[in-house]
Amino acid sequence: MPEKKKTTKPSQTESGTPQTEEVVSTDPALASGPSVQRQWGILLALVACLFLWSYWATLSYLVREWYQVPDYSHGFLVIPIAIYFLWTRREDFARSPKVVTWAGTSLILAASAVRLLGSVYYLEALQGWSIPIWILGVIWMFFGWNAFLWSLPGIGFLIFMVDRKSTRLNSS
Repeated sequence: MPEKKKTTKPSQTESGTPQTEEVVSTDPALASGPSVQRQWGILLALVACLFLWSYWATLSYLVREWYQVPDYSHGFLVIPIAIYFLWTRREDFARSPKVVTWAGTSLILAASAVRLLGSVYYLEALQGWSIPIWILGVIWMFFGWNAFLWSLPGIGFLIFMVDRKSTRLNSS
């Protein structure tokens, strides 16, 4: 059921004195007021907290690798560069209705599978590679397919923050 939104509309009586009348609208476009934006903000904050809780060990591994492995010290620059890529393309961002697209869960499940493989075979880098997949899934789920396509170059760039050499199994 669409949310009702009340607005006031100025009018005049027959004698010319101004008065206001209340108009109730059930238009869904008008229903996306501050309360809906606040709910989406809370939901996205919860998703961010879930991400940090879930990926804390992987993120700390990545930061440790960036400090200790000279070949991957550029990892500190990858996230700001990815944000810059998104920022420069912000005019192209397609605003979509605030509706959850459940197709995005397919990427979230794929990221979970990649992460599980990384855990089973003790490949921390695989767990790191699941981060961009997970983020793309969340973008698709909450902002739609057009936002997914828009964010693909920036989020895809995050692959460069992971040490690709550590994914090889030791054969010795």
